[in-house]
Amino acid sequence: MERRCHFMKIKDVEKQVGISKANIRFYEEEGLIHPARNQENNYREYSETDVEQLQEIKKLRLIGIPVQEIKDIYENRLTLQEALSHRLDEIEKEERTLKETKLTCQKALKSKLDITSIDQLEIEEEKEEWQVRLAILLKEDIVQKKLSRDEMNNEIACFFIAGTILSVISIWLLPKDYIGTHLYVGLISLAAVVGLLIIGTCSANMKVHLTLLLLGAVVQPVGFFTIGTLMGRGYIVCRDTAVLKQYVIYLYGGAFILAIILWMGSKLNRYILNKLWISMLASLIMAGVIAQMLNQKYDHLMATGELIVGFLCAVIYLVAVSGTWTLANADWGKYNRYHAVYTSNKMINVFATIFNAAGYYSGKNWRR
Repeated sequence: MERRCHFMKIKDVEKQVGISKANIRFYEEEGLIHPARNQENNYREYSETDVEQLQEIKKLRLIGIPVQEIKDIYENRLTLQEALSHRLDEIEKEERTLKETKLTCQKALKSKLDITSIDQLEIEEEKEEWQVRLAILLKEDIVQKKLSRDEMNNEIACFFIAGTILSVISIWLLPKDYIGTHLYVGLISLAAVVGLLIIGTCSANMKVHLTLLLLGAVVQPVGFFTIGTLMGRGYIVCRDTAVLKQYVIYLYGGAFILAIILWMGSKLNRYILNKLWISMLASLIMAGVIAQMLNQKYDHLMATGELIVGFLCAVIYLVAVSGTWTLANADWGKYNRYHAVYTSNKMINVFATIFNAAGYYSGKNWRR
């Protein structure tokens, strides 16, 4: 007999399973659970199966099974017995490392070393155990450092602003007629944007997301320009490619200014970057400024319909950017440098943000 499915909200799952919201979203991003979406409000709804899998994941993580191997188990690429065997091998290596560490600490105690004489402590750093341990610890120091709200926003702002500068340079260096005569370049840029989106979905590595951020900042403006060119006359600001190029520059320039306003404003008032309606209002105003600047500069080249569509596209882009940033502040207390880089990458790659808002791109920043 089919069991009746009872759906739960994330806060209820958090209490029942004993796993934080941030971890639950992370496991969703990694494809370990697949919560449904409420058709009315787009909120995540967790089934009994999701809860049971989270319980299983918690137990497997408690004994040290890596997330990737848990995913492989669920996708039948690895058996539990194989994963446990791998874990036992790791434990044996860890035991050797712990033994070395214990002996070293005992030597330090016996020698009565203090901080000024710690350099006299003999550690065979060339040993593989020490090299592996050092690499892990140094990585944890960087990635796992918890950030305050201001620190997180500082990092997001710096990464995103750097990305918008790269975007403006990228489109500024592109000749206005280049895509029209070399359409394959534009299509490659669109394919690259999709590829970056796929890689971002599959990876939880901070260095990977930082690389995607920089690459996305270069190729996405070219993708926007290509879309505008393909739409042809009568859409957006494509009647003249010079107008289209200027539009994309204004778009990223507006995002740059909006980011600075929200960033500086958040330091003066705690409600900024904490209330979604404030970010949306600021985005709407900035989109209006962009449309007005285009109207003043290219009034003789633009029809009213083109100007309106250009304004609406700017609204969508800027709301996606500011909304991602604002919603990332929802539970900033559990954030670290990885989440700052991840959020910045989502803001740069607006396609990922839009997919995520629709519920198709499993991420951490559109909070439910």
